[in-house]
Amino acid sequence: MLIQQDAQTALIRELGAVVEDIPVRSELPTKWNHKNGPAITVSTDGTPVPNRSWTVELVRVTVYAAFAPDARGLAAQLEAYLLDPRHAVGFTITSAIGLDVTRDMPDNTRWLASFTVRAATNRKDSAHGDY
Repeated sequence: MLIQQDAQTALIRELGAVVEDIPVRSELPTKWNHKNGPAITVSTDGTPVPNRSWTVELVRVTVYAAFAPDARGLAAQLEAYLLDPRHAVGFTITSAIGLDVTRDMPDNTRWLASFTVRAATNRKDSAHGDY
């Protein structure tokens, strides 16, 4: 049986190794606020292109920071890193939705910068584990 690989977890690991001093998770850390410095979340936006032997998963990366230039700058660097074919081994990463910067609602105390990439990869045989 061919199983879809987990692009979200793979990109959390990949980005976590690049920005060791900034938390990279699927959700914001408990009790995080903009005074703790930036934080990064990686979430899946679905699999719009399934196929028998490969998939394309949309993965959204969001940077949270106290100031817009900080959020945008870090998000732009992360996007450029992921789009470089030397990184995220095992996945073909292409741009899906470009960089967007906005204030976080409802409290207006932090900025968000977000982009979405397409992560294409082959399906893995379930006998090999490590999806």
